[in-house]
Amino acid sequence: MKKWLVIPMVIALGTMTACGQTPTETKQEVSQEKLDLSSQKKLTQAYQKLDDEWQKDQPDLGVVRSVYDQELRAQVQGAQPEIDQLVDTYINAGQGGQAKAPEVKQIVMKSLQHYFYEEMKSNIKEKVTENFGNKDEALLALAQGKVFYDDVLRGTAEKRDSQLKTTIATEIDTAFADAEKAIQSQKKLDYLLQKQIIDKSMFRVFYLSTDAYATKVSETVKTDPAKAKVQQLEGFAFYQAIQESLSKGDAKAAEQIGHMFSPDQNPQGVNAKIIKQSFVVTFSGKVEGYITKVLGESWENRDQATEQAFEANMFLKAIELDLEKALGHEEKEKLFQSATQFFEATQKGDQTIAKQEAKVIQDKLVQTKAYFAK
Repeated sequence: MKKWLVIPMVIALGTMTACGQTPTETKQEVSQEKLDLSSQKKLTQAYQKLDDEWQKDQPDLGVVRSVYDQELRAQVQGAQPEIDQLVDTYINAGQGGQAKAPEVKQIVMKSLQHYFYEEMKSNIKEKVTENFGNKDEALLALAQGKVFYDDVLRGTAEKRDSQLKTTIATEIDTAFADAEKAIQSQKKLDYLLQKQIIDKSMFRVFYLSTDAYATKVSETVKTDPAKAKVQQLEGFAFYQAIQESLSKGDAKAAEQIGHMFSPDQNPQGVNAKIIKQSFVVTFSGKVEGYITKVLGESWENRDQATEQAFEANMFLKAIELDLEKALGHEEKEKLFQSATQFFEATQKGDQTIAKQEAKVIQDKLVQTKAYFAK
């Protein structure tokens, strides 16, 4: 019998791991000592230097400027120029007295998390897949991407887990381990699905973080507008990591979230209820979009359709807490079972069952959107 790797959702991931095997049981584990991770470590160590400076009672923006310019900027600017522009603007504003240090901190550090997320994705989505047939190169790219997660992003995932009783960090750890196994055994589809777990689980972290700050701002602004502004900027910076993707689910709803968090907007305009409603709309649009692709243009390409069905399920997983609130626990579990069956039917090429289960998913998403639109 095959096991499910993402246990809370019971998504069909059983093709990846034999029943009962744990990530530490593989006989072909890669020795980290054989991998050159020095370039990635230099970047994450620079991030840690910035974090250490911000922990001081009176952080020195001159030090922040120096560390960023000398140890991070060339890489950030080369890969993500819009992130560099935002970071540079806020450091300048802080040094010039136009922005307070706590505001600068949130923009700088959360924007850099966005940068490291993009770099992690570049490694696991592009570099690994491009070099998949060369085990050494693929394993190196995976390990390099994992540095960005371990050293920078993991802390945010663990923070959300602690607050919401989720297990996202553990799921990402498992996916990295099983991604390595897939490379070792040269099972590309298995790898592609593990890649989706890593990427979309971190995407979920950024969503939950943004959503949390919508609530915080709405409450804090009543008594402490200055603190609410800092929280608004933190939510804004988190949202930058996912806005472009969510815009493809529903452009208007994604823009509405972005507008409320925008630095040039008064935090009094942050409406947690509308933001939640908009998030549900955008994620539903993402799920529905992938379902349409699976049952249409991608159907004859079995691996592509399978990965896209899995991706739809990962976006569904991202709003699990919202689905449970709207549908109740029992109905949410039934929905996830339909999602599993949709994936399995797609993998087998059974379009009749895939369409049947897709209809269940779509109907439940309509019900969920209606709940949050009240």
